[in-house]
Amino acid sequence: MAIRRTFPVLALLIAALAPLGVPAADPPAAPRPVVVGYLPEYKVDGWKPDRLGAVTDLVYFGLALNGPSALPLPPLPEGVAERLKELRKLGPQRILVCVGGWDRSTAFPRITADKTERAAFIQALAAYCRTNGFDGVDYDWEHPEGPDQLASLTTLLRETREAFADDKRLVTMAVPAWLDLPEEAYRAVDRVHLMSYDQPFPQSTVEQLEKDIERLTARGCPPEKIVAGVPFYGRNAKGDARTYGELMSNSRRMATGDVIDGYAFNSPATIRRKLQLIQDKKLGGVMFWEITQDSASPETSLLEVIRNELSRDRAPSRTR
Repeated sequence: MAIRRTFPVLALLIAALAPLGVPAADPPAAPRPVVVGYLPEYKVDGWKPDRLGAVTDLVYFGLALNGPSALPLPPLPEGVAERLKELRKLGPQRILVCVGGWDRSTAFPRITADKTERAAFIQALAAYCRTNGFDGVDYDWEHPEGPDQLASLTTLLRETREAFADDKRLVTMAVPAWLDLPEEAYRAVDRVHLMSYDQPFPQSTVEQLEKDIERLTARGCPPEKIVAGVPFYGRNAKGDARTYGELMSNSRRMATGDVIDGYAFNSPATIRRKLQLIQDKKLGGVMFWEITQDSASPETSLLEVIRNELSRDRAPSRTR
């Protein structure tokens, strides 16, 4: 009986202490945003950065799915595995391998539609990641067409997630904003790399990014899974491209606007506005295509802007 009377006594004590202003425990801190940079395989050897302090995830681009069969998966080019290990020491917590991409996705429809071939591909991909030290896979199917292929992609994502669970490897996907995927596809992945660039001139504005985010969330993608993509290059009205580094080198000045020599790009000021939008929308982070296209000068480097902005506490915007 004495034990049973203890609970009312405790309740009275708690009620009495509540008005004394005993501070509640602090809520858990929000996870730091990820910073994801793509690195094409044809740039690995010639790219010699001093540091990658802001980058949390490097995506090696990657594995092409072209030809009559995706299996066996091709080995990494000689020296790439060692080079990626060296780059990991400069800052990235994770290195993922990208599967697919523009002009690299022709085998996706066949692989994903056939249950046996899909299972063999996922098993081979899991072994590929273990052998080469990749922390996960980034699918970049450009682009599934029609409900059958969208359903096949969703199944691929779900089954890859299941196969990767024991190794705790990530499953992400790169998508354009206009591609409407089933809600289940977003549930199956850890992150969605939103390719918010290559729109009609002027490309990749802050306003366009906000529209792309709203479209994705309206389709059922959780905001915290969205990693907003920004370009490290410019495009003109004809669709021609120049790297951001080239634009800065040729202009010989600080970028204040978003057009140089007819090429629309993201200036440091625009990147800051996008980072604020990412903060306001409580997104998962920022990604960019691609990391070697940045300016080599610390004064104009977009990666340096990202590092500086994310190294300080950011308050929500007062204008949103």
